[in-house]
Amino acid sequence: MSALTAERARVMRELGHAPGPEGSVGKLATSSAARGAALIHARMTGAAAMLDSSEESIEGVISEVILSVPAQSIAGGTDEIQKNILGERMLGLPREPR
Repeated sequence: MSALTAERARVMRELGHAPGPEGSVGKLATSSAARGAALIHARMTGAAAMLDSSEESIEGVISEVILSVPAQSIAGGTDEIQKNILGERMLGLPREPR
């Protein structure tokens, strides 16, 4: 589904249309998948994985995943901002007061 959404956004840009809500949908989907993966990684390895910073070990890789996930929800606009964009552009909800 994400590949089709990205393709739709690409075609619309090529046709000269302004960016739509596809980017927000993709951002939220990526953040959600990352949080789910981090939770599974943490359950598989336990808290000890967060103590290993060696990039050569699987625990080190898992540590990097677990610790970097919160940044993904912030980078490129927080999940809350993306939800506001979708509410306003797709659902026609009123703009949030400034």
